[in-house]
Amino acid sequence: MLNTKFAAVFLALALLPLLLFSQDQPKSPSQQPAPIGYQTAADAEQKKTLLLKDFQPHSMLHLAAHDVNRAKFYVIDVHNHTNDAARIEEHMPPARVLEVMNSTNVKTVVILTGMWGDKLQRVIDEMVKPYPGRFMVFTQLDWSKIDDPNFSEEMVTQLDDAVTRGARGLKFLKDFGLGVRDKSGKLIAIDDNRLNPVWEECGRLGIPVFIHTGDPEAFFHPIDGTNERYEELIEHPDWSFFGPEFPRLRELLEARNRVFAKHPKTTFVSLHMGWPENLDWVAQMLDEHPNVMVEFGAREAELGRQRLRTRELFLKYQDRILFGTDSGMDEAMYRNYFRWLETNDEDFDYWGYPGQGRWEIDGMGLPDAVLEKVYHGNAEKLFQEFMGTKGGKYDADGIYCDGCGYTTIENNLIMQVDYGIEVTSEHKRCLANGTEWPGAYYQGTPATGTSPCNGNWVTVRNNVFYNANACGMSFGGYANNVGGSAHDVYVNNTLYNSATQPGIAPTFRVRKKNDSSAGALTSTADFTGADKIRAFCQIAIQRNPHVGPE
Repeated sequence: MLNTKFAAVFLALALLPLLLFSQDQPKSPSQQPAPIGYQTAADAEQKKTLLLKDFQPHSMLHLAAHDVNRAKFYVIDVHNHTNDAARIEEHMPPARVLEVMNSTNVKTVVILTGMWGDKLQRVIDEMVKPYPGRFMVFTQLDWSKIDDPNFSEEMVTQLDDAVTRGARGLKFLKDFGLGVRDKSGKLIAIDDNRLNPVWEECGRLGIPVFIHTGDPEAFFHPIDGTNERYEELIEHPDWSFFGPEFPRLRELLEARNRVFAKHPKTTFVSLHMGWPENLDWVAQMLDEHPNVMVEFGAREAELGRQRLRTRELFLKYQDRILFGTDSGMDEAMYRNYFRWLETNDEDFDYWGYPGQGRWEIDGMGLPDAVLEKVYHGNAEKLFQEFMGTKGGKYDADGIYCDGCGYTTIENNLIMQVDYGIEVTSEHKRCLANGTEWPGAYYQGTPATGTSPCNGNWVTVRNNVFYNANACGMSFGGYANNVGGSAHDVYVNNTLYNSATQPGIAPTFRVRKKNDSSAGALTSTADFTGADKIRAFCQIAIQRNPHVGPE
């Protein structure tokens, strides 16, 4: 064994000079690398055969990268199609949707394509009702009825029904202006007079109109080597609107702006920024139409490649820009958007790269005050207008039923207020026989009365109250012998995230006539179902019979 090892070592030492000698020998001309030159290779064009789909270059830049796993402020995503009625996205278990939202600090998602009737109801039953405050849904028009002689009236009726069911806005897809045709084959113009009653009804109801008009500017150009979105149009040739059978992009947008101007009492949201390749035009639109807001769903690529101009727009119009994605439901997607909005990172992939074009984007590093508005503040103001509330910390009640009687309050969504609802008779005092006196309550001077005591016989049902700064629902009296209520019914109401200001009030409060604190629930743990609420109300009446005549 020893001899074998010795022989191997001896042989290696013997061959070493030969190896060194061979390395020192000059290479033949054919083995030499080409000299460094400055002329284009003669066969360069013949070698340019790499397919575009196989060209995946890796950037050699050494740049800072800052991951943003959760948004700095909670988010309302106003442009999504998760589990919608039109099935634009594949269905996802609601538990998984909530998992994505919770892990990224997305508080509420607006499902825009809810359709109408039973299909709308299914979305409400699956996504809205079981998860109060987490989802909202919009309705749409039924274009199959466009040739009906009473189309306008039918759509107004359909819209009213959708809002009664729980829809919180009206959504128009890009087929409006590009694909919807009447029986003669003519495209329905965006400013078609048959839509005027619909626009007006939206204003009357206080619901916003989210409208997608046109598409990326490149979609209106030939699909050839000059088109910056060539790959996307090859994958989706039906997205090409180049040709005489389609209106030009500017024509579509100008028709839509005429609608904005004609209906100033209706709030419109121009989806996808309107014309993201032309932000000067977007700024002019916002200046000329104060009833218009914008959102940037699926336009991160367009906006991110023009950082300075986009940031300037966001700062100037910070009260009119909404956060939207239109990109499915995925943690990585949200985090990519957060990185774009919150950091100053440079030269990184937009979400979906290279689907919309072969370029990178830069982060905007928006100030906190602007971020908070874009993430949720502007959306809350938009939907508070629908609810008829102004919101804000310790601001006002969502619904204040002072002295109302024989009233039903139903099918409301109330958020970001002081009290979600108060039912009382703050400015009237009730006699034991169920009558009232009209004198000043602080004087306590009785007077003869025959009308029912105000604040009585009120039904509150099928409402959603959330983000009440003080208390979700309250009924009864105030301190100093003021107010009262009786024969009131509360049924099938949802309270979520109420009493957000600690120490102010509980989620649900029953106020005794002569004392504003006694008899109040002290925490949301005191009730978890209708039986506990009902039991507590019975106890409250027994302790203070002046709460009601029973």
